[in-house]
Amino acid sequence: LMHKLFTIQEEERKRISRELHDETSQSLASLLAYMKVLLSKLTDDNQKELLLGARDVAINVLDGLRKMAVELRPPVLDDLGLIAAIDKYINHFSMQHHIPIYFSSPDTKLMISNDISLALYRILQESLTNISKHACATEVRITLLNDTNTISLIIFDDGLGLRPGELESARQNNRLGVYGMKERVELLGGSFDFHSVSGNGTKITVVL
Repeated sequence: LMHKLFTIQEEERKRISRELHDETSQSLASLLAYMKVLLSKLTDDNQKELLLGARDVAINVLDGLRKMAVELRPPVLDDLGLIAAIDKYINHFSMQHHIPIYFSSPDTKLMISNDISLALYRILQESLTNISKHACATEVRITLLNDTNTISLIIFDDGLGLRPGELESARQNNRLGVYGMKERVELLGGSFDFHSVSGNGTKITVVL
C-alpha cells in the first residue's frame, strides 16, 4: 500500500509539473509578449510605469512557477540521471541558502532503476530542507557511493543536531520527514540510518 501511495504521489507530481511548465508558464509567457507590444504603443509615462510594474510581477510569478515545476519533477533526473540532478539541485540550494555543499560521486553514469533514483533524490531534498530550516549548519557534505551490489547516499551537516527526545517529539507532532525517508528506503529493501547528536550535527546514511 505504501509503495502504491508513493507511486501515485510521484505520478501526480509529474503531472502537475508538466501542467505548470506546458500550460501555465506558456500562458504567462504569452501575457508578457502582449505587455511588450502594449508598452511599445503607450505614450503616457504613468501608464508605462504601471504596465512595467505589472510586467515585473508577471516575470516573478513565471520564474516561481518554473522553479516549482522543477522541484516537483526535475527534467534532468529523467534526461541525464541522478548525479546530474543532484549536482544541479545542490548548486541552486547552496546559492539560495548560502550554505557550502561538497558533493562527491562516482565518475561513471549510474545504472539504477527509476524507483531508486527518485527515492535518493527525494531523500536529498527532504534532508536539505530540514538542514535549511533547523540545523544552522555552516557546511554540508554529500557522498554518493556505488559498487557492484549497492548504492549509498550519505548526507552530513555540521549543524545543531537533535536533542534527546526531539525526533520522537517531531513524530508525535506529525512532522514526519525523517520517517517518510525511512519508509521510502525500506519499501525498496534498503537500510536507513539517522544519527544525530546535540551540538555535533546530523548524518543520514541510505544503502539500497
